[in-house]
Amino acid sequence: EEHILMPAWLNGDLDLFKVNVNTGAHERIAIGTGNTYAWFVDKQGEPTFRMNVNDRRTVVTIYTRESRENGKIKWRKTRKIRLKRERKEAENQLEFRPLSPGPTDNTYYITTRPAGEENEGVYLYDFEKDEILEAVKTEPGVDVNRALFDRDTGDYMGVYYFRDRLTFEMEDEETQKHLDALNVYFDNAANVYPVDSSEKGKKWLIYADGPTQPGTYHVYDVERTHARYIGTSRNSLTGKQLAKTDIIKYTARDGLEITGYLTRPARALKADQPPLLMMPHGGPEARDYIEYNHQVQFLASLGYQVFQPNFRGSSGYGKSFADKGRRQYGKAMQTDIEDGLMHLVETGLVDPERVCIIGYSYGGYAALAGATLTPDLYKCVIAGAGPSDLVKMLKWERKEEGRNSESYQYWVEQIGDPKLDKDALMTVSPAHLADRVTSPV
Repeated sequence: EEHILMPAWLNGDLDLFKVNVNTGAHERIAIGTGNTYAWFVDKQGEPTFRMNVNDRRTVVTIYTRESRENGKIKWRKTRKIRLKRERKEAENQLEFRPLSPGPTDNTYYITTRPAGEENEGVYLYDFEKDEILEAVKTEPGVDVNRALFDRDTGDYMGVYYFRDRLTFEMEDEETQKHLDALNVYFDNAANVYPVDSSEKGKKWLIYADGPTQPGTYHVYDVERTHARYIGTSRNSLTGKQLAKTDIIKYTARDGLEITGYLTRPARALKADQPPLLMMPHGGPEARDYIEYNHQVQFLASLGYQVFQPNFRGSSGYGKSFADKGRRQYGKAMQTDIEDGLMHLVETGLVDPERVCIIGYSYGGYAALAGATLTPDLYKCVIAGAGPSDLVKMLKWERKEEGRNSESYQYWVEQIGDPKLDKDALMTVSPAHLADRVTSPV
């Protein structure tokens, strides 16, 4: 009770220390490197995993404790994983993520997608043998990569994941009922996260985030089933009218089912057709959610409606959905965005003569591709940090990362080979199609 474990920098390395909270006395129990950014320990507080990231923050290397001899830990390099650049928090995007110590000394709960499996799920993992023992929770059609554990016992309690919006599946029926009730309390329009709880679990600290709920904290009394507001993370928005977001389902031209999110100005009537901004996300192996999005709300406040399509190649919907986006820059990924626009036009929500496209990173590429491949669709184009020459981009990645690096090989798989596929890539590189542009960029 007198000690905590604390990672701290020493001589340029992120090491792990045992610290006395009363005296400040400390003991270094594990040594990292200058590239270490996270530590995980077992139930006894012994270091179990160490996460390192390369200098360019493009690849994470996971080290697992193999043994401890003479007070020194022997580490085994377990795997390397490429990072998705649109997510700043490296640990929140790994396809192998330690979660919490398992029921035995040599096990850990992790999320991963084992070879041959379609979706990420929660698994029990023997880190000494580097072996997955059993599936704890998987869900067809969606990646499960978050779990909850009892703060006192460490027991597995359940998972949460995003399908159309945040979904919890808890082992305990009473806990599930409380979470379901909290969803109703927030009009089924916010993501309600349990952040922490009192020692006996009688009170929860919860965080609600959604298009009209810009990050609010509440204390929930389990016995009284009563939530008390205590504050917000965005004071400047208190009392402001925010725009709702609707889930839009549509079918791409080849039959693929796609989900998108449409945010309309708060005061728009059902028959209104405000100007539309198509906003494809970056990545492209990332995805949009129903959540508070500052830029979307800002644009909606100016009178625009905003559509965010989770086109093929997006993450979160399983391996096959992501794989359908491989080498589809300017092709099927682009037509998925166009098909979303056509769906909104056909349902009467959008005037096809009042549409622009905006995006960043891959979304910036998609915006420039819209300006050059389908110039008649968009009246204006806004592209932030968007690559316009795919061949040059790939050559730059090869130079920066190395021909045999995980990062470069990923981009070759994702986009194409700059040498073998050069001609095909030029036909979908906006820089080489600039004479087709008819709208302001």
